[in-house]
Amino acid sequence: MKKSSLFILLGMILCLASVAQAEMNIFYLPDNGYLRVEGELLMEPTFGPLSLLIFPNAQITEFWVEGLQTYQVERGAQGTLITFSLGEVVNPSRLDLAYEGFLPQRGDQITLDCDTLWFPEFSFPVKPPTFTLESPLDWEVEVPKELQRELKKNSVLISWQTPSQSYPQFSIERRGFELGKGEADQTTLVPEPELPVRELPPVQEEFLSKIQIQVARLVNLINARNLEGLENIISVPLQEQGLPHYLVNVPKTFGQLTSEFHTQPTYAEEPFQVIIGTQKGSQFLATMSWQEINGIMVLQTFSLIPAGLGVPEVVEQSLTEFVQTLQQATEAGNKDRLELAINPKGRVEQISEFFSTLNTEQVWEIKYIALEPLSITVLVPHSSETRLLLNMGLSPGEENWLIDTLDVVPLR
Repeated sequence: MKKSSLFILLGMILCLASVAQAEMNIFYLPDNGYLRVEGELLMEPTFGPLSLLIFPNAQITEFWVEGLQTYQVERGAQGTLITFSLGEVVNPSRLDLAYEGFLPQRGDQITLDCDTLWFPEFSFPVKPPTFTLESPLDWEVEVPKELQRELKKNSVLISWQTPSQSYPQFSIERRGFELGKGEADQTTLVPEPELPVRELPPVQEEFLSKIQIQVARLVNLINARNLEGLENIISVPLQEQGLPHYLVNVPKTFGQLTSEFHTQPTYAEEPFQVIIGTQKGSQFLATMSWQEINGIMVLQTFSLIPAGLGVPEVVEQSLTEFVQTLQQATEAGNKDRLELAINPKGRVEQISEFFSTLNTEQVWEIKYIALEPLSITVLVPHSSETRLLLNMGLSPGEENWLIDTLDVVPLR
């Protein structure tokens, strides 16, 4: 009995030890930009779609997590987006991940940071792993918190850890490395078969690549409702206008957002346009500009409008009259009339009570109409400091439209 208990205890200790460790192994050739990353991570997933974003043209060679149901890879100029969903959610879960590809960084001094997306950005919490990098001997590596360094015949192995909540980054610089007596001649480690060397992209292409990565990061942070992440890439004036709070409150009924470049900038700070798509099928036209500050691309200007209504005039007129009816009933305190405009199967009491608190001194204005499924976005000037966007899902009733769903986005 004691022996059996000992084996059980030993098994529990081994299981805990395996869960507590997370390590990623990196193989990097700075001369041609080849990168291979493989290992396992500890993640804390939630229900619903999960995603991670890495550099463009990355080839995924391994992706597995217990309970994996769906798994999709979308490649684009902005990055490689992996979207997946789990059946039974286990916290923490072990994610086995491996990928490889070429990074465009060249030169005698290279920094792999969040702008390069060499390591994924996740829409879910991930425990910071231990990183082990293998690189040629003729390059000096600088890491934030070095744990161990080992010299091999043709390469060096360096292990380090990254501070919690920080994006992992490291710098690598070419140097002359003098071998000690009795050591092998210096060579550069090259995988077999030898990988092709890509030409250095022009400056304009490098700038455009940074912009594309940042746009992909912006959309990914919105999908993750990551307020802190958005504040890190949005300028202070836009933060003071409330843009990060507005973006994290994009209605969840839109589903996952996607981005597609409509125009492209040719120089820093030039405005350009991106089509923001939703799972519901509706599209928005975002006009924005970015500026590089201390090596980080920061969003300087941003506006978002519907990308073409395409709504029949008779439908638009009917919806406009419906919003006018709502405002008039609210102004008159006519609770019965308000409740007649709400789907009986919905949150009648809560929605009616909410409308009774709204300011009716200024006209409520429809800002967006989507036909499939039918929904409208109404701007309500609630006070001198606060405006509200009311996202209402609608269905036809016997006499007029009925409110099925209501989401409220405050603008300051």
